[in-house]
Amino acid sequence: MITLQITGGTLAIIAPTKTDYITRNNGDFEIRNGIFFLQDKIFDKEYNLGNSANVVGFSGDAQLITYLSDFFSSNVVSLATMGSSVSVQNPIPTDGDAVYVKDIWLDQSITANWTDLDGTGEEIAYIPFNNLHTAIQRPAGDTSELLIHLERTVNASSIGLGCAAHPGLTFSNVKIELLGSGGVARTVFDDSANNTKYTSKDYQFEPQKFNAIRFTFNSADAITITNIIIFKLTGVEATLRLQKPNGEMVYQQATTGGNAKISLEEYESTFETSPLPVKPVLLDEFGIQSRLLGDTIFKGSPVVIDVEHHEIHCGDSWYGTRIADIAGTATDSIVINIPPKIGNVGYHAVILCETEGEAEFHVYEGASTVADGTPIPIFNRNRNSAETTLVEIFHTPTTATGGVDIFQKVWGSGKGVGGGARGLNERIQKDNTKYLITVTNRTAVNSWVSWEVNYYRHEDE
Repeated sequence: MITLQITGGTLAIIAPTKTDYITRNNGDFEIRNGIFFLQDKIFDKEYNLGNSANVVGFSGDAQLITYLSDFFSSNVVSLATMGSSVSVQNPIPTDGDAVYVKDIWLDQSITANWTDLDGTGEEIAYIPFNNLHTAIQRPAGDTSELLIHLERTVNASSIGLGCAAHPGLTFSNVKIELLGSGGVARTVFDDSANNTKYTSKDYQFEPQKFNAIRFTFNSADAITITNIIIFKLTGVEATLRLQKPNGEMVYQQATTGGNAKISLEEYESTFETSPLPVKPVLLDEFGIQSRLLGDTIFKGSPVVIDVEHHEIHCGDSWYGTRIADIAGTATDSIVINIPPKIGNVGYHAVILCETEGEAEFHVYEGASTVADGTPIPIFNRNRNSAETTLVEIFHTPTTATGGVDIFQKVWGSGKGVGGGARGLNERIQKDNTKYLITVTNRTAVNSWVSWEVNYYRHEDE
């Protein structure tokens, strides 16, 4: 068999390694000790090719070129690299797009108790990389791992397993560990709790560099594998140049966070009148993307609502009300219990109180009671929402005392404390605190009192 060998970038014709002599069947072609001989009716020449002759050197002899072409097309020719014949598993020296047999470090791989199911006679670690249909198998009841060690570090982001051409045989409960130097697990993909029986599955992970792969199968069933595919990744670093309207080329810049800087529009020498195909998107308090809407009457104006109105739509706003007829100089009281803080949630409240006659109003923070009194029903301001609240409101408490008087007000007949702007009257209530709110009739006759407690729950950033 005539052998071509790639050596130092040249194509050489050499004799087989087991002999220094080869002759063509009819005797008119010989390679002997690196000397190329022709005894032919056309040629009677000797060409000293040396140890690594380059076939291109024959370009001056058209007849010889034709002869060699005819010869190699009618005789078995192989290419050799690294001393072994070139094949699909031993390609011409390039890194390749995936892990091949040539990439496997056999001595460092662990295949104990795995068997050559089809009797190929090949090394166990090679079989899943050789073709798609020959299988290796771990018997039922065995827990042996399969460790494939590589000759060189590989960068990859997925590993595919398959079990083909063996009806009824599968694999499951896979745990994959990508090992770095010293056997350190750099990435672990744990699907060991998944009992699904597979004949094909791709396991994806963030790009990682590794020297070996450990497969363990958390199953008492037999495990059969016919192919393992590991595609190699090649990192790419690139710069992007953009052209300005004046033709100047500039490099695209990045933010400090590593993202591309983007400008929707810039004012230049003339105003751009064509509409921009831009749909602004905002993040809500839960991290969900929502599109910013525009008004249909006042074109170009965004539709906005205040925070309090927004919380109504979210189902996070509630109210409780009470009316009572209080005697002259008597006091009517309500209690509001604010729950302990959960996360960053705070309760914002507006307390409205109106009386028929002159009255005195107080808000006490941190009060105490023997009994909080009668519950005041609380309703969600979004009547379609099932959200509930932990805030409690009562009226007519028993022996209510103490607390810091944080707000006082007196008004005349027909005037209330809550008639101003919301921003002036709204407060963020203190967590895990009891509030006592009192109104005292400053007249000698009965007076109607109307209570309204509005509050909403909001998560602060």
